[in-house]
Amino acid sequence: PLDAAVAVRSDGHLVGDGSVGETMLSWIYGTEDDARELMPRHRALLKKYVGEDSVNECVQANGTRQLRVTRAPFRRFLQALGVERKRSHEKRVPHALFQAPADAQVGFLRGLFGADGCIVNQEAKGTRYAGLGTRSAALAQDVQKMLLLFGVQSTIYVSERTQSNFSYTTVDGEERSYAGRAMSYDLRISGPSLERFARTVGFSLSRKSDKALEVVESHAFYRENPAVSI
Repeated sequence: PLDAAVAVRSDGHLVGDGSVGETMLSWIYGTEDDARELMPRHRALLKKYVGEDSVNECVQANGTRQLRVTRAPFRRFLQALGVERKRSHEKRVPHALFQAPADAQVGFLRGLFGADGCIVNQEAKGTRYAGLGTRSAALAQDVQKMLLLFGVQSTIYVSERTQSNFSYTTVDGEERSYAGRAMSYDLRISGPSLERFARTVGFSLSRKSDKALEVVESHAFYRENPAVSI
């Protein structure tokens, strides 16, 4: 349905830099500039579905800003579209996106790359690409497939980074320690596909989109291999 296609547009940010909890959905903005640009857009879209009074804004102790929605019908609606409560390494592109109109797919990708993507331009090395970092191999592959719908090829790199540890003391005085997941995935778009990505998809944040367009307008790219591997 058209309503479903519109709803998932802002959920690229929710999947990339948000939280799907048991009773709450949270859109998280890491910097004041990001919040200033994105929060009004997301609030306007959410207001359409749950009403102004059901969209709450809060500021965390570390300065990050959030939009929160607790309405159960809306959470069930997004869950039916494939926006599920998953840990970072289990995330996927919502299944409804693969059957949604092209503008909804672009909206989702734009939000996801705005939240977790970057544009790299290393002049000294001649390295230029748009990247998406994730802990989920399935999410990276889902995005890779969706990008192909717009003629954008990409490569996924696997990185085994140093593990981080988390430890704490329970109320009973017991010391517990957990090792973080070391595996991460870096999807990169380069060459002529970078130009197609910048002009067709881009980023939800203007500073990233502007930088991407600046890179493709100031450089020429080699022809890419038309064969695609996933």
